[in-house]
Amino acid sequence: GRRGSVLRRISMGTIGLFQPKQATQEEEPLINLRDVSRARNRVQDYIHQTQILSSSNLCSMLKVKVLFKAENFQKSGSYKIRGVLNHIIYQREQRLQKRVKARRSSLPQTFAVMTSGAGEFAEAAACAANMAGVNCISVVAKSTCRASLEILHHYKSRVLVHTTDNPESVRDRAERE
Repeated sequence: GRRGSVLRRISMGTIGLFQPKQATQEEEPLINLRDVSRARNRVQDYIHQTQILSSSNLCSMLKVKVLFKAENFQKSGSYKIRGVLNHIIYQREQRLQKRVKARRSSLPQTFAVMTSGAGEFAEAAACAANMAGVNCISVVAKSTCRASLEILHHYKSRVLVHTTDNPESVRDRAERE
């Protein structure tokens, strides 16, 4: 229906750009407490519960209480693992439900995650896919630094180096391989 918007569409796997809109009183919020609770339950066994820190100097200077969530201590080095892991586990659950409903084992049991680039999100996606037992393909530029490539390989991501600006050829190559 029309109720879901930006965040719901992204969490359901739709790729694209969406213009945010204001929710009316008749519509559900984009994300409710139940959605957050479900996401937390999906990922809690896989990720670290990171500390919340404060700085008395900064609080004193700003005259407000300032808290820092130490997500840099997360397994992938950033908070981004939470969202991508939630999405991968959700997709895995949905595929399992479809197989059970269809009562057929001929439906594909696995799927792959594909990322573009080698930044924090790509590293988080590779880490999450590895934890969830899902294949990951990372498409990176020829100029990607060695450290980023090593991290992707560490998480068992299949790395494809692209040498073209044509995204169609990169996708075709990934599907062939």
